[in-house]
Amino acid sequence: RFLWTMTHLREATLADYDRIIALESTQNLRCRTREDWTRLWLDNPLYKQLGPGWPIGWVLEDKDRRIVGTIGNIPLPYVFQGRNLIVAAGRAWAVEERYRSVALMLMDQYFSQQNVDLLLNTTVNALAAEAFGVFGSAPVPAGDWSAASYWVTNYPGFARTALSVKKLPMPRLLCYPTAACLWTKDQVAARRLPLAPRDIQVQRANRFDARFDDLWEQLASRRSILLGVRNREVLDWHFGASLQRGDVW
Repeated sequence: RFLWTMTHLREATLADYDRIIALESTQNLRCRTREDWTRLWLDNPLYKQLGPGWPIGWVLEDKDRRIVGTIGNIPLPYVFQGRNLIVAAGRAWAVEERYRSVALMLMDQYFSQQNVDLLLNTTVNALAAEAFGVFGSAPVPAGDWSAASYWVTNYPGFARTALSVKKLPMPRLLCYPTAACLWTKDQVAARRLPLAPRDIQVQRANRFDARFDDLWEQLASRRSILLGVRNREVLDWHFGASLQRGDVW
């Protein structure tokens, strides 16, 4: 109750960058440069449409106006069965340990948004899942994420690593017969990948051009599932910083 009265909740602004990043750096979160951080909204095609009324997030301040909690709020365009949707994606929910008891105040602001069609978070870990569940948030029905499938391209290396993880003896020696068994199994049971048509060519592109709009329109017209918009404009925004640095591949 004391912490509740000692904190102040307000909408975040772009001017909060330094204090928000300072908090994120203490919570082992990826810290973006000022340019990359502001780009999340200022270069965001949907944010430009929605205008300044869209909250970029919320912060908790202590009595000294120090930011002790934050959550970002990024608008994303999605489509479902031909209908355009506004999705609010949460980002970087971070709260100092001392103020964790009032951390749900930030989540309450996020989940109380009215002018959105869907609330979607793609980086919820096991520690945060319970808190999201308090607000009725459900996991995306996308399969069993506790299991993994592997496409083995180096059988001895894969077998050696697997034997080491299982703490079995002599992994460097036993990896070869194990690799032979894996290879034999794949030859007998694995499904073959279809061969690419002979008229397909792979080209390297250094920018998103009009062909990406054509591809997106074809994909969106053929599928009736929930899709994040991936046209040229959105791709330019999403990969803009990496394009400028030249580290997109």
